[in-house]
Amino acid sequence: MIVLLMIVVLVLTIHGMALFGSLGWMGILLQYQAFMRESGGEAAWKDILDSLTNNFITPFGQLTMNDLLLPIPLFTLAGYLLAKSGAPRRIINIFRFLTQKFLGNTAFALGVMAIIVSAVFTPLTGASGVTIIALGGILYPILKEQGYGDRLTLGIITASGSLGLLFFPSLPVILYGIMSNNKAPIPELFKWGFLAGIILILLPSLYVVWQTRNVRINQDEEITWTDIKGDFWKFFLEMLIVPIIFVLFLTGKIIVSEMGLLTLLYFYILEVVVYQEISWQKQKLLFEESLSLLGGILIIIFFASSLTSYMIDQQVPQKLFEWIQGFITSKWTFLIVLNIFLLIVGALMDIFSAIVVVAPLIIPVGEMFGINMLHLGILFLTNLEIGYLTPPVGINLFISSFRFKKSMVEVYRSVFH
Repeated sequence: MIVLLMIVVLVLTIHGMALFGSLGWMGILLQYQAFMRESGGEAAWKDILDSLTNNFITPFGQLTMNDLLLPIPLFTLAGYLLAKSGAPRRIINIFRFLTQKFLGNTAFALGVMAIIVSAVFTPLTGASGVTIIALGGILYPILKEQGYGDRLTLGIITASGSLGLLFFPSLPVILYGIMSNNKAPIPELFKWGFLAGIILILLPSLYVVWQTRNVRINQDEEITWTDIKGDFWKFFLEMLIVPIIFVLFLTGKIIVSEMGLLTLLYFYILEVVVYQEISWQKQKLLFEESLSLLGGILIIIFFASSLTSYMIDQQVPQKLFEWIQGFITSKWTFLIVLNIFLLIVGALMDIFSAIVVVAPLIIPVGEMFGINMLHLGILFLTNLEIGYLTPPVGINLFISSFRFKKSMVEVYRSVFH
């Protein structure tokens, strides 16, 4: 009966049932099965309900006592503030000026600019989908007007939407550090993630240079310092908080939760009070959007934590390790298989859900193979970042299709292009 019910849950999940519902029912069914097995199949309903309740209360208590959880809502709100302000337009104007100044009117300059702009913007907003929505509408016509084909333009914007997820102060990095129980310290993840992030920007940039070698662009009107001076100083003040909080964080002057609060207050004062770019009505809308995303993340974390608690009690990671050893004896083989597995996970789940559900299982197995936890963390996050672009259900593909009114087939082709 338990097996049949679990199959029903999986079928419902495939057909659209919310992930938190799937995780919750899976946790209840597995915990019920474990309790009945331990009691020899004879237990009062009161004892069963007490056991199931404790299975959810314990993870809830651990979550609410975890100070590292607080930055998630703070950074989410800060990211939405920035995305709804004039910051997306400012950053594009500045990078267009810089590309004209140092690269001239070369065909590849605008494509590389789009990649770098997206990579800079993504960690500030916390989710790549926001980058496509906020920047895509501005970048798309710019690239098209300058001779870029429709497929290449769509591919650049869609693929660039997930770049930068390893950069400070990216929410997925912070969440992974939380789920690793600080085995992969958040400051170290950001330091090593910076190098990996630069490589991830460089590779598509080189590809754009090659693809646009024969493109002839229109001579765009020259952008002067006078044109972007105001945007530059506004953007400079917006970005000033990033190195400040990063240094304070690395030197131990502030903790993660204080970092999130400082960032939110800074952006709120700057965008709402000083620049006055976000009206009261817009504030209400962005709070609704950000809290909707936040609520989804937190409820998934809660139910996933209860499922993780069951798996730890039942020694699932150890059993998984023993099973894997029957097929894989080398840690290098394990890493190769893990790459493939994470690409599939990234295609089927959003990055927050994947971190919460999969990381607690993978981390103990990685430890048993003797893999460095920072190496595992960067590998984990990078593969999920690529998974945003992996059919059939990479989230960036759907967002790009919706944003630019293109069929999924067109988006698939543009990304593979």
